Amino acid sequence: MNHKVNVYGFEFYDPTNKSVETDSNVKTNRIYKLDLSNIIGHEPVKQTLIDTINATKPINLLLSGSPSTSKTFLIKTVQKQIEDQNPNSTLFVDCATSTFSGLSTEIERLEPQYIFMDELESFDTSDRIWNRGNI
Repeated sequence: MNHKVNVYGFEFYDPTNKSVETDSNVKTNRIYKLDLSNIIGHEPVKQTLIDTINATKPINLLLSGSPSTSKTFLIKTVQKQIEDQNPNSTLFVDCATSTFSGLSTEIERLEPQYIFMDELESFDTSDRIWNRGNI
């Protein structure tokens, strides 16, 4: 039976009947100091990214835009700075060269706090293993 959970106005259907608030994947209250001054412009995007990283609840953020607008550079910069402050807490995935089963295995192995996925539109999900859970 699916149970609806409301978190900050967003509705989620939780088939496990566990509260999203008490899930073991809820982020810690760790505050990361991020210096994005080496990225010129994109001030609202940088502030949104900093707010998302330091939010107390898990948030998914999708960066989209024209080619050569520093999306990859931005997420790699943030990922490196988080790793410098909290080693082994992130996973960077180049979706153009990754598989669904490989990603699933790495998530289970590393249990990262943050997953940064680049080139998401290139991700091949044809090798999904449906009975292993949701990703």
